Amino acid sequence: MKNFKIQATLFNRPGIVCGIWAVIQQLIVAGSTYLIIESIRQATGDHYDKAVQYIGLFVLSLMVVYIPNTISLIYLQKWRLESFSQFVAVFVRFNKGKTTLSHGRTKTKYESWLTNESYQVYDESTDLLFQVFSTLLNSVLNIAVISLAIDKRIVLWYLIAGVILLLSNRLFKSHISKVSLFVQESRKNLFNTLLSSWENIFVGNSVNLSNWQGKFANDLDLSQKSAVKYDLVRSLVSSITVSLALLIIAFGNGVYLFENSKSVTGLAALIATLPRQVQIIQNIFAFFNIYLSWEGVRSRLVKLEEILFLSAHQKFGESEKYISFDKMSIKGSFPNSNMLESVDTLESMQKMIDSYSTGRLTLRGENGAGKSTLLSLLAEASGSRSYFLPSRFVDLAFQNPNMVSSSDGNRVLDVFKEIESIEKITLLLLDEWDANLDEKNIIAIDSIIDRLASRMLVIESRHRSSISEAL
Repeated sequence: MKNFKIQATLFNRPGIVCGIWAVIQQLIVAGSTYLIIESIRQATGDHYDKAVQYIGLFVLSLMVVYIPNTISLIYLQKWRLESFSQFVAVFVRFNKGKTTLSHGRTKTKYESWLTNESYQVYDESTDLLFQVFSTLLNSVLNIAVISLAIDKRIVLWYLIAGVILLLSNRLFKSHISKVSLFVQESRKNLFNTLLSSWENIFVGNSVNLSNWQGKFANDLDLSQKSAVKYDLVRSLVSSITVSLALLIIAFGNGVYLFENSKSVTGLAALIATLPRQVQIIQNIFAFFNIYLSWEGVRSRLVKLEEILFLSAHQKFGESEKYISFDKMSIKGSFPNSNMLESVDTLESMQKMIDSYSTGRLTLRGENGAGKSTLLSLLAEASGSRSYFLPSRFVDLAFQNPNMVSSSDGNRVLDVFKEIESIEKITLLLLDEWDANLDEKNIIAIDSIIDRLASRMLVIESRHRSSISEAL
């Protein structure tokens, strides 16, 4: 799994089908170039009937080409979503159950990469790859047709121009990638700021709102500056490089024009292909600009690969340093609970859990003692046999569609009803489930937990030391 490369998500059936239809489209375009050249030759050779036939086929090719173009664009959309879907599937498969990574310090740093940046990277990646492939194929096929029909040296002129483009790309590749990553980082910071916009705007505390607006304005300014710098660098590099390449192509056409100045057929063929050559020149400029953009997006794909293997950067138990067993109390409602006195490490906690199949264990302690971290580590170690309910479970997906709109008490009750219906779990981990609840709801849920503890082991951290604190 660790050998998985993110580029593999871009190779899938919709992408292949999209490429096939792009090839068909460009073959038709190249065929239309051949047809117009042949119609000119037949006309200058006084074969007007054949010239009309070639012109008719040329017009038909201009109409038919829209069919593969439309189909390829349809599959481009499918390709984009399928690639993104594969990324999400791999992310889930690799990071599922790494509960300690859900903590705020990690979430703040990486959440926008998964929620916003990943889709945007795939959106740009598939679009740029499609453009690179189509533009390159269009240029190569048309150059081949024109050179075979008019002058084989045309290939040489374009090859020299291509070498100039490749050398320039190699020279500026690292700089383009660096600027692109700066764009991505500034955009990520902007998205992170937007994630906190809801509370700051609707709560309406003037100080908090003012702070948020200041941070948003600063992140927006940095994002704008980085985007402008990226476009400016890319435009300057492509403009200068393509201008040099075009001088080579113009020189080659000048040589041909001089050598065939007295040949009606040669001049007519050159004139007939000039619009296509202008298109090739435009494609060269577009191709180089697109390829520079691809270098930037490819760097962002590599960066996204780091997020894909987020859990690989953290070893199990690494967060134990945030747990202070001496600052929390551990009490159990099952026989031989005296052994809880010896629980002072993560390892001893796990051994204690292995000793019981049912019962209820309660953790209490001051804020910062590490109760939430301890529960996260226990959930990560137990895997699919456990169910972990964090203190903030709003983003968890439940079957009840009205969960979000319910009051705090009803929402927690609905959650526990769904938990009761899960049969395969043997360990239930609850993090401060009684926070923000009134006495009535605490009593009701406390009763449900007792029922659950009769068929599984329940470990909970409590917000209050007694129900009377709810009053």
